[in-house]
Amino acid sequence: MVSFHAPFMIGTGKKEERKIICTSEVGLFISSVRPIAPSFYGKMQPGGSKDFGYAKITMVHGEQPGVCQNPNGRLVPGGNGVGYIINIPHHNLTIYHSGITSLFSDMKIINDLYKPDIAILPVGDDRGMRPAQGAYAVKNFLSNPKTIIPFYMTTLPCFKDGTFENFKKACEEQGVTGKTILNPKDYNTGKAIIE
Repeated sequence: MVSFHAPFMIGTGKKEERKIICTSEVGLFISSVRPIAPSFYGKMQPGGSKDFGYAKITMVHGEQPGVCQNPNGRLVPGGNGVGYIINIPHHNLTIYHSGITSLFSDMKIINDLYKPDIAILPVGDDRGMRPAQGAYAVKNFLSNPKTIIPFYMTTLPCFKDGTFENFKKACEEQGVTGKTILNPKDYNTGKAIIE
């Protein structure tokens, strides 16, 4: 089962209780196809926040459709597309995960309000931003993050322009300076940190 507006799980072990962070609509969808106890969810809507102790999550607006895929492969509406602000207090770290969003000027408000240290942005071809749009967001809207991590690159056969190299080149062409552009494949040998 896949949702295209990025529900994710926080909590990595026994100390933290794992939660699925998602919109109410996605939570209802997941629970309709897979019986999961309500206590396992951290449902909210854009603008909402929940403090889990080890991390505070704020759901923010995103410019993408909310779509879920059921076990039979059928796509169904999943509510608003969203992004997340993830604040990890014991590391003094704030991350902006935009979700698979297109470019929108409210990224500047998100930057100014939450002051993220890291921004995770999509740079694919036909979903989310293209490399030049992602570079524009970094240059004009996301002044605070010092580390930029592009994602959703070349994951489908139709993606040709959406590569790390093209995103990095677009950042250079648009005069982005003072930022580390991190290729996810170079981090932790390209493997997921949380399984």
